[in-house]
Amino acid sequence: MKSVLRLKAWPLICVLLISLGTTVRAQDIEPTGSVDGQTLTGSFTLYGWYTFVDGQVGAGGLGPVTIGGGDSDLFDILDGFFMANGDLQYGRFGFYGDLLYVSLSDSNRVFGWEFDGVAFTGAATYALIDTPESRLQAVAGIRYWNVEAGVDILPPAGPSASRDRDWVDFIGGLRGRHALTPNWYVEGTALAGAGGSDFIWDLYGGFGYLFTPNFSGTLGYRGMGLDYSSGGTVIDVTFHGPVAGLTLRF
Repeated sequence: MKSVLRLKAWPLICVLLISLGTTVRAQDIEPTGSVDGQTLTGSFTLYGWYTFVDGQVGAGGLGPVTIGGGDSDLFDILDGFFMANGDLQYGRFGFYGDLLYVSLSDSNRVFGWEFDGVAFTGAATYALIDTPESRLQAVAGIRYWNVEAGVDILPPAGPSASRDRDWVDFIGGLRGRHALTPNWYVEGTALAGAGGSDFIWDLYGGFGYLFTPNFSGTLGYRGMGLDYSSGGTVIDVTFHGPVAGLTLRF
């Protein structure tokens, strides 16, 4: 059941540093409502998420089985990952995108599980508050999932099942940033939604540091919940852990 795209349901270290793309020196940021502020800007971020996970996964009528709980080391179950996001801003309007790929698997004496896939988030943003020190954005968009989930019952010749699913969730929420000093800032994101999933939520908060006006690093903590069930596939998990990233702004 190991495929090229694997997004296994344990540490969905699928991640998101959810960098706010507004990582420039506070004194260099102009309110986008001004004439001079009506320029196209953007950012690109590479990030990682060391997650702890609790929940249940089932496929093809097998399970759900309980996963997580801190019994496995992340690097023992991680097969591969790639995480990046970016945004574009023009005045108060903008677009935010996030792409994640992660491959995870684990097993014990009774069963094994897999959760492979890709998730893409695309959303429009609008700055409710936009000053040299602060930005608060409303967010509305979608999160597309393509997932393969599998369960193996291990004792000799036990049954196994794997299912491929793709679905779309509609999401909405807020993203914000506030400059503490010319170099240090805080940022946060709160998203929730549903659609193909019964419910998803995504929270992030962290600190950032500007090494240059166009390059910054961030460190924070993120929690995310996913509740999905359809056609014998069950994914009901909560992920949480530290997240870090590097952002280039242009």
